[in-house]
Amino acid sequence: MKRVIFPLVIFAFFITTYSIHGLPKDKKFTLKEDLSIGLDYGDENFMFGGISNINLDAKENIYVLDWKNSRIQKFDSKGNFLNSFIIKKGQGPQEVSSFPRMAVTPEGIIYIMDLGANKIFMLNEKGEFLQSFKTDFQVSDIAPYSRERIALLGLKENKILHVYDLEGNHLLSFGDPFEVPSKYSQYKDMPNLKLPMRFDCSKDGKLFVLNPHKYEIFVFKDAELIKKIKGKNETFKPLMVSRSIPRGIGIIFPVVYVLEYKDRLYVTIRGSGRYPQNKLEIFENNKEVATLTVKGFAYAIDKKGRIYFAEEEDFPRMVRYLLKEE
Repeated sequence: MKRVIFPLVIFAFFITTYSIHGLPKDKKFTLKEDLSIGLDYGDENFMFGGISNINLDAKENIYVLDWKNSRIQKFDSKGNFLNSFIIKKGQGPQEVSSFPRMAVTPEGIIYIMDLGANKIFMLNEKGEFLQSFKTDFQVSDIAPYSRERIALLGLKENKILHVYDLEGNHLLSFGDPFEVPSKYSQYKDMPNLKLPMRFDCSKDGKLFVLNPHKYEIFVFKDAELIKKIKGKNETFKPLMVSRSIPRGIGIIFPVVYVLEYKDRLYVTIRGSGRYPQNKLEIFENNKEVATLTVKGFAYAIDKKGRIYFAEEEDFPRMVRYLLKEE
């Protein structure tokens, strides 16, 4: 029996686009800019090469992961610069070898994930190295789960969500892998087709995980699946396997971000192909009520319901918006 190995190329796009305007379903909303951090030239602490994540701590200090410059920039809630934490490249315990991911706890403890090495290390609120640990599975994303725990996304013992304490001890795993569509049955044993590349976490510990094969968001609370939220938007494109890669295949993932505020969910969908503009869908009590076209991606939301976007239309910047219902 021949054993066939498929060299794998994974495409996860983080590209931002253009104008903001409402496309109402039942309601109409507008976004009003409240704060902007980012410059085209000038003070280097305010110049970003590319923003791949935005987190907040309990004081609503703003942490911007500038992946192109391998650093995390910290600002206060008014946009004043506080600190810069450099992420070193390499194989050491305090270094990353590939694209980093970030999670910030309410106390300002920063967890940085090395996407290629299954390694996670911790920085204190001053950016000083505390410790690191390795996992025994391929981790694709990280999020703060509570004040004393973090959550990781990846396939381990046929579960996709895994909770660790702040010392790196595995506590529990839950969440079943997603079913691979029959059209990709020849790749059904590939782990990458059974889960998305990322997930989101609310302040009260809900985990939002996208079914990569359909517009369906699984919501977990206390390690239990509590509901599924289904949407319908032509911008959303399910996972696609490309056979155009020489001597292998590529996987193009849908890119979706989920934020929760009170009884609302804000879902950002990356546009592509015939629908290049990003969409922000607003759900109230699990029902879609409005869709807006937006410039970037919504990564965080604060206690007042202000939404923090990463945009790159002219140059990379972090923009905070107030959402107003008309």
